[in-house]
Amino acid sequence: MVEARVMKFLTGTFRNIVMYKTILVQPYAYALALLTVVSTGSWAQKPIPALWGMHIHDEARILSQTTIDKLENQLIVYEDSTTNQIALLTISSLEGESLEAYSLRVAEEWELGQKNNDNGVLFLIVVDDHKMRIEVGSGLEGVLTDAMSSRIIRNEV
Repeated sequence: MVEARVMKFLTGTFRNIVMYKTILVQPYAYALALLTVVSTGSWAQKPIPALWGMHIHDEARILSQTTIDKLENQLIVYEDSTTNQIALLTISSLEGESLEAYSLRVAEEWELGQKNNDNGVLFLIVVDDHKMRIEVGSGLEGVLTDAMSSRIIRNEV
């Protein structure tokens, strides 16, 4: 939708300006077009759901309520006993955003784990894109390494 608006704007407005091939107007038209396209990229980012103090966020609606309740209770008990915080987010699609960029934005906005320990983990499942990622806070990187996260995704899920 954003791309369609940008293209309509570019082809309609700038076509008329560029047609005149004015030495002063042409460079500014291209610069303005580039600025418009670049600035619209930030508007196109997939929104991040609010944390609401919960561990399970099933935006893709793939889990039953019983499963959500069971996982939520298990993660609360785990957090109470270790102070490590794990959150699960399921979404339907990344809508063109990269898996790494979106998971990092979610982890930064949700601020999982304790601030001084950075001991949070985000498990992101993107159903329609068939992608998964485990984003680990720096306080747990020695315990939950990239290699271990990869093995969990490949062998356990």
